[in-house]
Amino acid sequence: MELMFIAQYLRKEQKLPALQKANTKFDTLKFFLMILWETGDLGHKQYALLSEKFNEIGKMLGGWLKRVEQDSARTQTQKGNAQRSPHNQ
Repeated sequence: MELMFIAQYLRKEQKLPALQKANTKFDTLKFFLMILWETGDLGHKQYALLSEKFNEIGKMLGGWLKRVEQDSARTQTQKGNAQRSPHNQ
C-alpha cells in the first residue's frame, strides 16, 4: 500500500517500476491472507470481508498499472518514431 501511495507522486517514468513492485507485494499479501485462512488463524467471515476489499484494491491497482504500461509503451513508440524522423538526419 505504501508503494501505491508513493507512486502517485512519482514522475511519469518512475511510476511503472514502483507499481510493478507494489503489485508483486500486494500479491504476496493476498497469499499470506489465504495462508491465515487455511490455517484457521482467520475466520471465514473475516476472510470473506478482507478478500472482498483486497479484490477491489487489486482491480484498482491492476487498472492503474495497465494504464501506466500503455502510456509507457506509447512514449517509447513516440521516441522511436522521433529518432527515425527525417528531420533528425
